[in-house]
Amino acid sequence: MDLQRRLVNPSPVVRRGMLLGMDSMDYLQLLEDETTREAAMSLVVAVVASDGVVHADELLLLTQLDPRRTFDAAWVTAESERGLDLDAVAKVLGTLENRWRALRLSARVAWTDQQLASEEKALLVRLAASFELPIDAVETVLADMVGQARREVTEANVLAALDGMVWEELEFSRGPARSSLAQVATGEVAIGVVRIEGVEVAVLFPSGIAAGFREGDAFVRWSEIRQYTRIPVFGTAVRIDTTTSLTLTLVDVRARPLGAFLDRVFAR
Repeated sequence: MDLQRRLVNPSPVVRRGMLLGMDSMDYLQLLEDETTREAAMSLVVAVVASDGVVHADELLLLTQLDPRRTFDAAWVTAESERGLDLDAVAKVLGTLENRWRALRLSARVAWTDQQLASEEKALLVRLAASFELPIDAVETVLADMVGQARREVTEANVLAALDGMVWEELEFSRGPARSSLAQVATGEVAIGVVRIEGVEVAVLFPSGIAAGFREGDAFVRWSEIRQYTRIPVFGTAVRIDTTTSLTLTLVDVRARPLGAFLDRVFAR
């Protein structure tokens, strides 16, 4: 094993307290409050079951969100078949703030399997309508989660993005990589390296980024990035979808500032 580059916290689903980093205290409050917990969990279960497939990661997520219960696919399916009384849920949630929290929670859960199925989006639209949220509420919460690569990126853009960047638990230093990540961007000269506790997890170049993704070490050019997660979603700190239909994922929640860095690179 390359001692300079190893997977950090490789589990696809992280501990409940780290599910969404700094963003977590907003809608997870619904699960901490006894008056809203059952209503919030009914939404989570409905989202998990909405695409007709219950994944192992989704069952683990349910257990982490409500450790008092044991969840299996048959129970989730049976609960979903009972139907969801959205009017009753809205009444329990009460405030407009809680209804927005419930929609954001549901949207994050829908991304647990790394994609948003049409059935899941349709359910989100139903939730927003029942909660009397604005007509663009679903697009708003999705835009909060996912950024679009809308411009051509130059070296000057990358350097400007680095200027004043807050790395939180990450460490950034200028210069070349010393790990195997240096080998995946042939012919490229590194601007700097991102580390977690001294371990290299990403290398920034004028033309792209190399990182130790869950799918393996890879280099992706800025021009190849189609979209990316702006904030952590359940089980994923940063996810990049490419123009060549590849999905690249960083799972350690401490890598979340890289999503903010991509925002700066693409000048969102």
